[in-house]
Amino acid sequence: MRGTLRAHDLFLAHRREAEARRRAHERDALALGLFADGLDGLLVAALELALDLLQARAVLVGLEGAGDAGAQVLDEAAMSCLKRSALPAGA
Repeated sequence: MRGTLRAHDLFLAHRREAEARRRAHERDALALGLFADGLDGLLVAALELALDLLQARAVLVGLEGAGDAGAQVLDEAAMSCLKRSALPAGA
């Protein structure tokens, strides 16, 4: 009878230790999961910021280019008029 109780006690002690280790591993997994979620959120935010900056840069370049295009059209029109006036009347 004592041998059976001792074996049963050893089994229960082993089971308690296994459950304690399992809970510790679950805590570690939870912490790693939260860390990964936070890292994922930061990565998404950084990529979104980068895309927003690229989009803003494209808009600025487009606006700057549009301002130059108007001046360029006027300059080309003026050059065309000057060339026509410089040509002989028969040409």
